[in-house]
Amino acid sequence: MPRLRDGVIKRGGSWSYVIRVPDPAPGARKPRWVGGFETEEDAKAARDEARVRARRGEYVNRSTSTVAGYLAEWVEAHASTVKPKTLAGYRHDIDHYIVPRIGRIRLQALRPAVISMLYRELTEHGGRDGQPLSATTVSHIHRTLRKALADAVQVDQLLAVNPAARSKRPRGSGAEPTRVWTAEQLHAFLTAARSHRLFAFYRLAAYTGARRGELLYLRWHALDLDAAEVTFGGSTAVVARPACRRNHQDRTLAHDQHRQRNHRHAAGTLSPAGRGTARRWVSLERQRRPGLHQPVG
Repeated sequence: MPRLRDGVIKRGGSWSYVIRVPDPAPGARKPRWVGGFETEEDAKAARDEARVRARRGEYVNRSTSTVAGYLAEWVEAHASTVKPKTLAGYRHDIDHYIVPRIGRIRLQALRPAVISMLYRELTEHGGRDGQPLSATTVSHIHRTLRKALADAVQVDQLLAVNPAARSKRPRGSGAEPTRVWTAEQLHAFLTAARSHRLFAFYRLAAYTGARRGELLYLRWHALDLDAAEVTFGGSTAVVARPACRRNHQDRTLAHDQHRQRNHRHAAGTLSPAGRGTARRWVSLERQRRPGLHQPVG
């Protein structure tokens, strides 16, 4: 009959070890068996590593969960704790880039070298039709994976360390150029859009520097036409579901007399016909997008 020697024993055709780990009950410890090692030396090496981690309070139980399985549970657990746009970003990174390449790997077998190789592969041909993926996108994927694996360490206690935190990303080629309109191009657009029903909206976007979500959330009552001011009191986003209000700190900006005249016209303050136009615009928007944030007539 096989005998246990210093925490190691042969069971059938493989070797196992046992250590005592802290139990949730205060001051208690319980045995933890781990098997499947091909040689006695492998079992002893794993035993010694487990003992060190147990003394440091870093020991984790063995799990058969794969990267794909864990990430599926992780993203669902975050569905109600993050903004919809953030959640959509997590899902996109996981479904399109992470799981198709390393999803079958056992979570506890994931190593920094494997993640570094993932980033290199994505950088070289992870884009559409095998094209290179931008450094910005690879960095976003890294943040998603690092966050998920950090929770595997700190919250779920399935990993002793975060392999993504020790991985290496390919050196970027510098900041990617951002294409913006020149002053001449912006002037040409505003000139062409002068007769458009949303011209006041376009001009406000061009000259206030407001974010897209702030502009989409803007209501008529946020415009103080007498004081020539506009107050941005919220932000909104639409991510495959109804628009949602974000936490936001109000800020008030002054706007010039030319924009003020445009906003008065849009609000229907110049003439009875103008007021009718504004009311018709409000009515059309309410019919088109019921239930969303609606402009106030």
